[in-house]
Amino acid sequence: MKKMYVDPESSVDVMYYRTFECLKLTRDQLVPVKTPLVGFGGHVVHSEGMIMLTVTVGQHLWCRIVPVNFVVVKADSTYNLLM
Repeated sequence: MKKMYVDPESSVDVMYYRTFECLKLTRDQLVPVKTPLVGFGGHVVHSEGMIMLTVTVGQHLWCRIVPVNFVVVKADSTYNLLM
C-alpha cells in the first residue's frame, strides 16, 4: 500500500472502497456489518461490510504477517487504508 494512515486512537481498521476494488476483491467476500462508523468529519458512515486479510508489517527479516479485519467504506480519502 502506498498511502496508509496509522492512527493509534482509531478503534477500527478501515479500507476505502476504491482500494477494495483495486485489490480485485469481490462483494461476496464481505461479511455484513450493521454498526455505523462515526468520526469521519463528524458524519455517520455505513460500511459496505468487513473483510479479513493478512497484512505483512515490516521488511524482509524483520516482518510479521498478521490477520486484520477491515471495515470497507465508501468515503473520500487521500489514503488507501486507515489503521
